Amino acid sequence: KAVVSTQSGHYGRDYSLEVSYFRSSYDDKLLNTLWKQYRINTLSSNSQSTNQSYVSNQIQDLSCKLSKLQEHQTHREECSKIAKDGTKTAIEALGGIMSGMFKDKVFNVKS
Repeated sequence: KAVVSTQSGHYGRDYSLEVSYFRSSYDDKLLNTLWKQYRINTLSSNSQSTNQSYVSNQIQDLSCKLSKLQEHQTHREECSKIAKDGTKTAIEALGGIMSGMFKDKVFNVKS
């Protein structure tokens, strides 16, 4: 640090640098088109159907873990982890349902 501080009087001080970039009218058109398409895709997507296989796999995994839990005596930590995983899966599924309901209300469309 001593070497750096003796070589630079600005060591440890913040100062602003001017930043500029070039953006043509073609760039504006392209970015606007991409943004509109992104918004349309986001608003028209149905998170319930998109995440259906993920949630199904999570539930199947929880089912396997619960079956093993019934067959063998397990530690309390394992039971706690299964409960946390189940809660996480339920919250994710509810988030998808709530998102669909919100879109239905805002856009008056059933998804």
